Amino acid sequence: MADVSICIIDGCGKREKYNGMCSMHAERVRKHGSPEKGAFRPKGKCILDGCENTHYGQGYCLKHYKRWSKYGDPLAGGLEWGTAQKYLYEVAGTTGTKECIRWPFGYNSTGYGRVSWKSKACNAHAVVCEIAHGPKPTPKHECCHRCGQGHLGCVNPDHLYWGTRSDNMQDALRHGTRANSNYLRGEQSPKSKFPQSTIDAARLALSRGEQQKAVASRFGLSQSHVSRIKHGKR
Repeated sequence: MADVSICIIDGCGKREKYNGMCSMHAERVRKHGSPEKGAFRPKGKCILDGCENTHYGQGYCLKHYKRWSKYGDPLAGGLEWGTAQKYLYEVAGTTGTKECIRWPFGYNSTGYGRVSWKSKACNAHAVVCEIAHGPKPTPKHECCHRCGQGHLGCVNPDHLYWGTRSDNMQDALRHGTRANSNYLRGEQSPKSKFPQSTIDAARLALSRGEQQKAVASRFGLSQSHVSRIKHGKR
């Protein structure tokens, strides 16, 4: 049996494949011009004093690299990562406080607190509700506010509960915080053109047998509107 040729690179010990080298070192030479380049090297630590996170880029860990990339300074950017997440557990354990507790970190355009939770962007009040009261009973349940101050960032666990979509809408109507006219009725709706007293008087006249055209003329309504009142559509 012929002798097996070994890679000429010191310390390799693999079988020779091309030009006296094993396939790994030969490929490094082809790609990088040197059998030493391109080798995997275990990542070290972040170069910042006191940071034990694994190196990601430019000598920094991922956290400090992102700050360096965004602000030009690896220490810029405000709060330490995880501060908001720690606060979630702290506030979820707060009980007996009647006043609203305002979320002290980021918000969305509608005023609700936002936080990164389990690698997803979530509403802070919903996360607090989950920690304090357990997970949603069903996927369709929503985090509701008893205080009506959700749009102002309230995360008081005593003010939160899991409810249905209907519960949430009823809370919004009761607190006057629902701006969508599809959920507002009567004089509360921004689409309302006539006071409830006019509609009630027109409905009473119709119930007494008065013609729709006469009712429309007397109350300043269109006949089509009177027809919808008569049939309960308005």
